[in-house]
Amino acid sequence: MDGIEPLYHDAEVLSAAFSPLGQQIVTASHDKTARVWEVPTVPVPVPEWLPSLTEGIAEKRFNDQGILEAVPMVELQTLKRRVTESSASDVWTRWAKWFFADPATRTISPFSDTTVREYVRRRIEEDTFASLQEAVRLSPTNGLAFARLAFRVLEQDDKENPRRVGEADFYSRYAVRLAPNDQEVLKIRAEIQEKVEKLASR
Repeated sequence: MDGIEPLYHDAEVLSAAFSPLGQQIVTASHDKTARVWEVPTVPVPVPEWLPSLTEGIAEKRFNDQGILEAVPMVELQTLKRRVTESSASDVWTRWAKWFFADPATRTISPFSDTTVREYVRRRIEEDTFASLQEAVRLSPTNGLAFARLAFRVLEQDDKENPRRVGEADFYSRYAVRLAPNDQEVLKIRAEIQEKVEKLASR
């Protein structure tokens, strides 16, 4: 299952549904495409620690009397230590290790070799409005993503986005705050500032 690509379209996903046996997902997007994705299968039975992980994440569980009670945070921390130090390589342990990993440095899924950082870089390189929107959602401190998004916003027409000038100006200013030494960010900011001033003088 290594190397599985992320499930994405070039525009907003409008609907998604599982196949009757749950082995595929079909998605329909605003980009006028439908795609079928294979769903990785996992072995059964599940490990004995998985229900405890579920309770720890929810911070609730039913006791022997059927009464809902709080789960002490220390139990989740103990389970995290147990899983992350485990040498097991089964799918469940791999998933749990991914779940507990730092979101800023982990891969985009337990079954991928692509890190979030690399995925964001690819989306920035695609340089479309949709890809840049996703890039800033996944990496909200990425100045280059905001700068390029500002440029794409300014390219929209007034009917499509009547607030495009203000949004582009805001995004480009924010991009400079995030990456004040990035030459591409500074160049985009200067170009947008010039266009905004020309539009304001009309």
